[in-house]
Amino acid sequence: MKLKTLIIIVTLLMTAAQSKQEVNRYIAPLVNEVVVVVPEEGTVINGPYGDEVEFCDSKSNYFCVEHPVFWLAIPKDIQTLQIEDGWEHSGSEYKILEIFENSKFKKFESKELYIIKGSNADNGEVYFAYTVEQGVIYREANKSLPLGTLILDGEYGFGAIKQD
Repeated sequence: MKLKTLIIIVTLLMTAAQSKQEVNRYIAPLVNEVVVVVPEEGTVINGPYGDEVEFCDSKSNYFCVEHPVFWLAIPKDIQTLQIEDGWEHSGSEYKILEIFENSKFKKFESKELYIIKGSNADNGEVYFAYTVEQGVIYREANKSLPLGTLILDGEYGFGAIKQD
């Protein structure tokens, strides 16, 4: 089973590297699993399983994905929002709990780090750490969601606005 997972992930990453598409890789350290988010392919790979999922298109006001393991919607204009501001998307509610200046998180090449709480009836609560420049860098979910903690394993996560 683990060999099959490795083959799928390596194949996907090689294909993505050749076509220069966005691939976001997260590790779930508590269960030793990998989650790979590939918006251009409409796919989220969770361990040995690859699922086709809906992502917001480029014209949307959000970076979003709906998947049982990795669901979120982040406004593309998040920099205009303040602590306690919220939004709704596809039956989920979101709220900015905190905004940290870069001086507290020098590891990340970002001006601000947003702590976001998401909740919905099906999946409970989830918390994200997001930066505009690097995207989602961390996710913590309640016990009802698979994998619990996800940590970015790479330079860019889902929803990153890459600066050239």
